[in-house]
Amino acid sequence: MITPKILAAVRSNYDRAIKIPEAPMRRRYETIAQKEGVFIEVSSASALAAVETRKKNGEIKIDETVVNNLKATGLSDLATRPAQDPSPLVPADLDRALEAVQAHYGHADPT
Repeated sequence: MITPKILAAVRSNYDRAIKIPEAPMRRRYETIAQKEGVFIEVSSASALAAVETRKKNGEIKIDETVVNNLKATGLSDLATRPAQDPSPLVPADLDRALEAVQAHYGHADPT
């Protein structure tokens, strides 16, 4: 939700704000997780999706460098993980976590 305070801050500090649909954010979230092994929050993926959108619109040229700071981790909202992610959510207790890994993967040896 964009509040008047957020909108005023955007208008006074940045060139503009763009609305990003959820699908491109999720796509970026999943790509970063799969290719880089980094677990970011979906809201952090919005910055990457915005770059993708602005490149498609010709606002960012192919030879330009863009830096994004992905400061939020996916640990803050585990409910946003992809539906197809088969990894189990495990309790924060070592013995129970090992049991969950054993049940899901068939072994508990991390090596």
